[in-house]
Amino acid sequence: MKPLDRAKKTDILLSCVPDLNHAVISAYPSPVLLIHGKRDEIIPFTHSMTLCQAADQGKLIAYDCGHNDCPPDWNRFWQDIRSFLREAQIIDE
Repeated sequence: MKPLDRAKKTDILLSCVPDLNHAVISAYPSPVLLIHGKRDEIIPFTHSMTLCQAADQGKLIAYDCGHNDCPPDWNRFWQDIRSFLREAQIIDE
């Protein structure tokens, strides 16, 4: 499959998904973590911003990267995950 063909299919799929994701996240009562690259060339960064705003307890961690190079720093990524889990009282380390 050529990259362009894949991109067209992704665009079609993504045009259907945001409303479903929004409905699910806005009804979810627990903490929601979204991780997204600010320069994502496949899924717009604004998609995660919208979902985070819809969540009752949403947190968005944004990295300066694209879609396939995210996260740019794995140590920072795991620190961010631990921090979210502590803040959400899922872990108490």
